[in-house]
Amino acid sequence: MKKLALSIIVCASLTACMTRWVPITSNPTPLDEAKRICDKLALKQFPVKNEVAYKTNTTTIHNSYGSGDKKTTYDQTFPKIETYIMDVNEGSRKKQFEECMNENGWES
Repeated sequence: MKKLALSIIVCASLTACMTRWVPITSNPTPLDEAKRICDKLALKQFPVKNEVAYKTNTTTIHNSYGSGDKKTTYDQTFPKIETYIMDVNEGSRKKQFEECMNENGWES
């Protein structure tokens, strides 16, 4: 039962992320063919280009010293640099794909 519930949740979450294409002309290129053509074109013009990106956050540490009436507390804030990989061409590739789909008679 747990596996079934997990499968349903996974399928539902994937379906929510899918784009629904509707024809905007009377004779659009078949959907699967248009997707294949446009994906190839977009990837050719804007190939995957992964780069390391940096993000700086701050971390606050609460400290104290002493005891009793002489206990003092203070906060120290430190920069925390995070790195991650990002495809710098992703947005341009998506835009090119959508424009190509429009040219092939489809709209999302």
